Amino acid sequence: MGVLTAISGIVSGIAKPVADVFTAKVKQRQAKEAGLNKISQAKVDGENSLNLTDAEWESITAQGNAESWKDEYVTVTITAWIWFALYGALRDPETLQGVKSFLDFCTANGVEIGWLTAVVVTAAVGLKVWRGR
Repeated sequence: MGVLTAISGIVSGIAKPVADVFTAKVKQRQAKEAGLNKISQAKVDGENSLNLTDAEWESITAQGNAESWKDEYVTVTITAWIWFALYGALRDPETLQGVKSFLDFCTANGVEIGWLTAVVVTAAVGLKVWRGR
């Protein structure tokens, strides 16, 4: 009986995460369909505003962003100063001075580059830290 119990525990331990993935995909598909239905109905009714839930919005935009390089371009652009700083620290002090000038420029013009970088990086991994700000 001990072996069967162990096998049963392993199978249920594997089955639950797999089932959770399928459940999440079904919920995402349902949210997308609900959002698209709301958009279609708003077009028919001639409405100028639309209220979508977070899940509906994310599932619809995920479809549109599937083949887009926009997010990657923004992430690389906003985080480039980090790579230049690392290169400058290791190889070229003039590059490091250029990064310092860039950061000083951002600070002087009210751009919070640290916060902006954190938002872009966390958005790249799917976290929403900017909502609470």
